[in-house]
Amino acid sequence: MMKMRSLVIFVSVAFILVSAACTGLRHGEQPVEHAVKEMSLLERIPENVGVLVKFEAPEMLYQHMAVSENSILGKSLKQSNIEKMRNWLGFNPLDLQELRQAGFDPEKSFGVAVFNIRINPDEKPETEFDALALLPVTDGAAAMDTIRKGLEKENPLFTEAEKDGVYYLKWNHSETGAECCAAVQDQYLYLTMNSKPDPQAFLESVIRDKSSVTRTETFREIAPHTDFNRGLAFYFNIAGLVEANSGRIEKAATARSASADEAELVNESLKECFAATITTDLASPDFSLKTVLSLMPDSDIKKLWEPHLVNRQKILGIKEPAVLLISFGTDIMEYYKTITDKISGERSGSLKTRMDEFEQKTGIDPEKEVLGNLSGSMNLAMYDGASINLMNYNALFTAGIRDEQVMRNVIDKAIQTLPPNKEGMISRGKICGKDAYIVNGPMTKIYAGIDDNTFVVASGKPLFEKALNADKNKGFAANLIDEQLKESLMGKRNIFYLNIDESVKAVNSFAMFFREPAGGEQKFKDKLDAVSGFKYVLASSGLEQDMIKSELKVETRFTRPFFVEVAEIAYDADWEKP
Repeated sequence: MMKMRSLVIFVSVAFILVSAACTGLRHGEQPVEHAVKEMSLLERIPENVGVLVKFEAPEMLYQHMAVSENSILGKSLKQSNIEKMRNWLGFNPLDLQELRQAGFDPEKSFGVAVFNIRINPDEKPETEFDALALLPVTDGAAAMDTIRKGLEKENPLFTEAEKDGVYYLKWNHSETGAECCAAVQDQYLYLTMNSKPDPQAFLESVIRDKSSVTRTETFREIAPHTDFNRGLAFYFNIAGLVEANSGRIEKAATARSASADEAELVNESLKECFAATITTDLASPDFSLKTVLSLMPDSDIKKLWEPHLVNRQKILGIKEPAVLLISFGTDIMEYYKTITDKISGERSGSLKTRMDEFEQKTGIDPEKEVLGNLSGSMNLAMYDGASINLMNYNALFTAGIRDEQVMRNVIDKAIQTLPPNKEGMISRGKICGKDAYIVNGPMTKIYAGIDDNTFVVASGKPLFEKALNADKNKGFAANLIDEQLKESLMGKRNIFYLNIDESVKAVNSFAMFFREPAGGEQKFKDKLDAVSGFKYVLASSGLEQDMIKSELKVETRFTRPFFVEVAEIAYDADWEKP
């Protein structure tokens, strides 16, 4: 077992050694063996793995991260640092040719796996686990000799042993006190790091173990929906983690949470999850982070995802381009019931008391007239960045409702509870044939009303009128050239959308508030210009059978891999300066 802080060091060491070694489909469409080409690596991971991280081959990784013999992400390293690595390892880990000469194989993927995760409720001792790195080699003897020479310089107290035809190197990591062991088997160097008295025993058990994570139900359920073949991929065996730490997760969450109910919610929610994966393609000029969460068949979480409740008719029916869109569909009452069912009786009783007090004060039944009357569609949008200013935010909010009259009664009751000076700020009128509530604020007017079973709130009369007459097939989204973006916005997935170009226009409207003396205006302009390579940010999620699939995408105008371009922007813009 090893302490949590050792993991970062372990992954770093594994990465250096691989630098020194290296330093969606629908369910059932195709078998795991076809969906996952990197089976030779993954098949070696025993079935009881808790967390698995798979890196693409160093040859590709270096290319996508702009790594050369003297630079990372295109930024040159100090020659003194390169010499330190060469003196410690005997070669430059950033040079692919020297990697090959050291016995490692930069053309194959490598991975890090975490086993026997034990969550400790108290902060001390910290969470413990066993970690294992699998590093591909072309010459196992040369690779082990590379490690031996490094140990001779830094840790002369290492020991050597041979058992069942396998040669082992064992040593103590001086910084953490963790015990380490390395061995070569079938063209892979196995490197383990943990705090047990004998790490060799753990490594022997891994090498002898003929089971594989790729043959488990948990992995085979989620693998066809996950791209393990490119970039960076994470796999989490949530069910195994929860089973192995029964009772400890809730205690740990309680110790770190302000509320016992929050801890209970975390624990109960995890019990409904099977496994999860996170992947990203490092080669693409656009950033894409995809996640898949596999749920138990009877999971209550699935009840909260209701794609048929998504209704973007009004927010997509505005012709001006959107700056921001937030839209989702969920069964509000089911969500409320799920939360109240999972919290303790005492807290549930307290919530019920507050609900009763609210009803007595306002005459509004919060469960029946508010939560029960919401259909589940919630949307927030802002439009036309160039026209956004202190007097006009171009903001539109809509919420689907089941009964229009119930909503009107709720609004009227709410207005009556306001103090006279606040109630006097609200007037009524007719706009486009619909009853409207007008809030006369000090700098702008807010318009609200009900149309087509939708509660509409807009910052200004023109936008309110457009929303009442909106048709999403005639709005900005219908005219988008980007077909993938168009499909996402017009579809039924929950979304968060931020148009970078329109956001820059909006920020420029407030530029005078950000400018500083002594060249501050030019520095501000330079930083805005630096984001011109970005088009938009889109986060989307949806339920497909027993899986929640999500993606965070940053669409760009880049021509090189995303992280290379971003690093260059950061270096050129020098964000540290005011």
